[in-house]
Amino acid sequence: MPVAERVHTPNNHPHLRVNRNRPHSPHHPHSHGQPPRSGPTSTFRCTCNQLLLFPVHATLVHCPCCGQSRQVGVQMTCTNCANPFTVPISAGSAACPRCNTPVNICHPRRAVTPPNCAPGEPCHISVVDDPEFLTIENLQSVLADLKVDTSNLTERKELEAALRQAMRKLHPPVQFLACVQPPGKGSSSNRNGEVTSIVAVVNRLLNANDTVHVLSQLSKSQNANETEQYMENTVLSNIPGCNKTVKAVRPPGKDAAEAIVEYAGSKHIDFVVVGLRGSSHRSVGQITDKVLSKLCNDQAVIAAKLPSTDATPRPVSRPSRTFLLCTNGTEAPQAAATHLLKLVTTDDHVHVLHIVKRANRLYGAISKDWASEQKKKRDKEAHNAVSAIVQTLLSAGRLSISSVHHKVIEDCHDVKKQIIATANELRPCLLVLGKRNDTQRLGHLTQHVLQHSPCPVMLALSPVHVQPLFEAGGSPVRRARPKGLEWDGSLSVSRLSDILDGVKAGNSEDDMLCRVLAHTFSDLDCLVKSFVDSNQQIDLPALLLIFNKMKALRNAKVDRALGESIGELVARMKAHSPNWSAAEGQVFNTLLHCYPLYSPEFHKVLSSMLEVMMNVLWPSRPLRHEFVSKWSQVTSEHMQEIVTSLQQFVTVWISATQYTSMGVIATVIVLAMLHKANFTAVPETGLVPYAAFHNDGISRFVDMRVELANWRKRRMQHRSRHQSNYEIFSFVDFPFVLNAAAKTALVHAATGMQKEQEVSQALLQQLLVGVRINTHLVLRVRRNDLVMCVARQLAQIPPQEFLKPLVIVFEGEEGQDWGGPKTEFFQLILYELLHPDQKLFIFNSSTHLSWFNPECNTPNALNLYYLVGVLFGLALYNDVLVNVAFPTSVFKTILGRPPTLKDIKELDPELGKGLQDLLDYTETPEATVEDVFCRNFTIEQTIGRTRDGKPKIKTVDLKPNGSDIAVTAENRREFVSLYTHHTLIQSIKPMLDSFTKGFWQVCSVTKDELCLCHPRELEHMVCGMVQLDFDELQRHTIYKGGYSVDSQAIKWFWNVTKSLSERDQRRLLAFCTGSDRVPTAGLQQLRFMIVRKGGDSATLPVAHTCFNQLDLPDYKSEAKLKAKLLLAIQHCTGFGLR
Repeated sequence: MPVAERVHTPNNHPHLRVNRNRPHSPHHPHSHGQPPRSGPTSTFRCTCNQLLLFPVHATLVHCPCCGQSRQVGVQMTCTNCANPFTVPISAGSAACPRCNTPVNICHPRRAVTPPNCAPGEPCHISVVDDPEFLTIENLQSVLADLKVDTSNLTERKELEAALRQAMRKLHPPVQFLACVQPPGKGSSSNRNGEVTSIVAVVNRLLNANDTVHVLSQLSKSQNANETEQYMENTVLSNIPGCNKTVKAVRPPGKDAAEAIVEYAGSKHIDFVVVGLRGSSHRSVGQITDKVLSKLCNDQAVIAAKLPSTDATPRPVSRPSRTFLLCTNGTEAPQAAATHLLKLVTTDDHVHVLHIVKRANRLYGAISKDWASEQKKKRDKEAHNAVSAIVQTLLSAGRLSISSVHHKVIEDCHDVKKQIIATANELRPCLLVLGKRNDTQRLGHLTQHVLQHSPCPVMLALSPVHVQPLFEAGGSPVRRARPKGLEWDGSLSVSRLSDILDGVKAGNSEDDMLCRVLAHTFSDLDCLVKSFVDSNQQIDLPALLLIFNKMKALRNAKVDRALGESIGELVARMKAHSPNWSAAEGQVFNTLLHCYPLYSPEFHKVLSSMLEVMMNVLWPSRPLRHEFVSKWSQVTSEHMQEIVTSLQQFVTVWISATQYTSMGVIATVIVLAMLHKANFTAVPETGLVPYAAFHNDGISRFVDMRVELANWRKRRMQHRSRHQSNYEIFSFVDFPFVLNAAAKTALVHAATGMQKEQEVSQALLQQLLVGVRINTHLVLRVRRNDLVMCVARQLAQIPPQEFLKPLVIVFEGEEGQDWGGPKTEFFQLILYELLHPDQKLFIFNSSTHLSWFNPECNTPNALNLYYLVGVLFGLALYNDVLVNVAFPTSVFKTILGRPPTLKDIKELDPELGKGLQDLLDYTETPEATVEDVFCRNFTIEQTIGRTRDGKPKIKTVDLKPNGSDIAVTAENRREFVSLYTHHTLIQSIKPMLDSFTKGFWQVCSVTKDELCLCHPRELEHMVCGMVQLDFDELQRHTIYKGGYSVDSQAIKWFWNVTKSLSERDQRRLLAFCTGSDRVPTAGLQQLRFMIVRKGGDSATLPVAHTCFNQLDLPDYKSEAKLKAKLLLAIQHCTGFGLR
């Protein structure tokens, strides 16, 4: 038999490409026709890609292609002086050229048996490149695992010698299961490529004592004998020399993954080999997902990926092989190392590559110091993980210390690319990845490696020596009971409280508390037993008391134990059955109160837990309603604490990453359930204010046009918000997280898209018809006849024209409408319509609010109410703030929401106080509600005026026979509700209907978006806010024309501005912007600009309201600036050049 090729790549020649496992030919194509020298030979590939053949006794080889000389042989390091040197492959012994220390060397394929080695037993060189990972303690630990007595061994050399002796063990037999496509299924090229890959991989990994099983599906067109013959010809005939081969077929129609798992479990298979079909990785991903999720922990999957040229049958006596174990964790890599030990022999080399991924920007956003500590912690964990993996590889005794190579890559940007680059450099026979058992699907990293790896890939689950999370049937495995505790499997709230009291008093150790928490909070059944009673309810007050006690301990060890236990529980929950009981659903009420989850250290656990809550509670109506019902019973303080914590998590994530992850989506959905519970407890005001659910991070960073498009797309597909597939997700479905500014941007995005569509249709129609068509809604108005002029024009315009952009032209005034004329138009016309002389509205001098006049019920008056509604709609549609003060109940009516007593208090504080006194009155037997208030279910209403101007009063029943029904303590709430409805709705219903009809005549296309708003938010969209903050305006002002923040005139301007009265400040704001109202996002939204208009002069400041710009001359004194500014803001009506 020809000598198998053995290639040694020296450490100082990283570019030498290893070419292994290729049988020799006397006339190799790269030998230039020169026959090899007599005796054993070996090869290596030069950097010029030339394959060189050389005798095994040579140490220097000349390349005829590039003319360079290369060192070959075994690279050694002296154990005495650490001097590196090279010896021939055939050398049995060597001496260090520096200190002349003798070193024995042996090659298992060498014919000469070296001294001190028994025939057939290889010797190994003890070379330790980096003693950081293989210390004396680690060597002693490995020997202890091998049950070697090290009590008399103190020197490192003695320990290494003992390890060499212990490593001479027989390789245990391995069971392989090759899964091939049945004959006649799929294309022949894909089927042949898959079989070829499987055969090649098994030949590389097979040992003399191993067993190969072949599993294929029984084809409908062939019988079992034909299928077995197909497996014999295609697979088994190409796998010679193994101990035994077994053929098996599965009946047609049976699921492939289930058949593989069933057979692998019955035959105790170690490795399931699945072939990649062609160059696609998705074909193996589908079956690997299912197989990996159901295999036992001592089984692994190998995805075969090799070209057909490498499928040449191999002799069972294998040459040296290289394995690459890649990891970025701790538990899963040890799992992979445990599986890898079944394959390696004393000749093989294993490279351990541990990659520490670059920290997310989320860490830096939380705290730089904390991020630095986390980096140090992760680096330390990485080195400890490598040390543990190396010990695991050495513990079986089939690898020497020099056969295990390790490397740690810190701060890696792309883990996938680093793995592929290392695999391309080493060209291993197998790439090993550890897969965590808390995930059932292949991640992006695994899919990428399967697609781009140059070699087969093994995916291993958790190690066999680690207790699995799940039993074979899928049920969770219980932890061992804590030592020193008499436990019945559950933990009551009172018992946990006693343990906490004992720890606080110093009578108990925190270690016992940590064990208790680890046992209880890592198991779903144990949590249900501990905190859910027989009625499937949870005692939230008592549970809150427990967590408050635990938090008061301020014990980091206890907090960490609780967080890690919940992390383990969440991993089990992901594999839980989709059918959750009501008692199991109550567990989420417990987990949401666990305060350690809200610290940055456990944000990933919190994200995973919220995802499970989303997938379990949101689609299930009974579980969701039970969750809402339970949370509606908490206190306002606790609701505020949980909502604030969840909001902080979302804000930190969104601010750091600026993209929406599944954890953010899950948090928003949990907040939706809490929002429902909040207003279920207190319908009007909620346990916490409505604004507490606003998230500034989401409102600031998300693109409302994109969110609006996704929202409309989901509605067009008739999907429910409670869908389980979140590929079409929009924050618009959860409007409570959007503040007023974000909702204003949403409405403006909707109106902007509609106006763009109308303009495009007008232009297209103009091209098709050939007639000029206005792309804008143009109103030509006169200042002295504003109301009638506008009413006549709007009556002649079709309603569809209202959807075009509005342009206002004041007759007799020059200039174009870039926003300023439009703003003044709305201020002037609404001022006329709401003036008391029109008698359409009543102005309340105490509240400064306008209200509908119940006596104005004529047809002409109703037309004017309709006009007011149209103007309100046009102002909102064209992004103009109007200076109108209506109570919030008007906007509630627009949105179709019923008014409450709070609205009565806003409109008429005295009436509201009287009704509140009626509700709050505590009656006595001597003074009942009926006796004290003397009211029945009636109300007095003004229906008109007499000729002498006196009001006509009419008594109206609030309910049938209301005059005969007295108001008592039992029915007073009904009376207040009916009284409120009649005052705010029924008494002015014709006027309200006309106003609402006019509003929706314009805004009907954005009705869905507007109905998402809170009434107060709609009020701010239409009327703006009244609170002035000139400090905010100063911080966001832009200076041009030579002005800067340090200019003297600018300093004088802000001094004068802040010294003005509120009335003059509003005049100044109206002078500069056209409106004295503040946008929903604050004065910063105005982008106010001050431009230098020459030096000192007698001219007044000039405003460009279209651009929110003030042209301010550089006055020589503060007094002159103030005088000129006051004069300008008090005479600022009209547009034009004067």
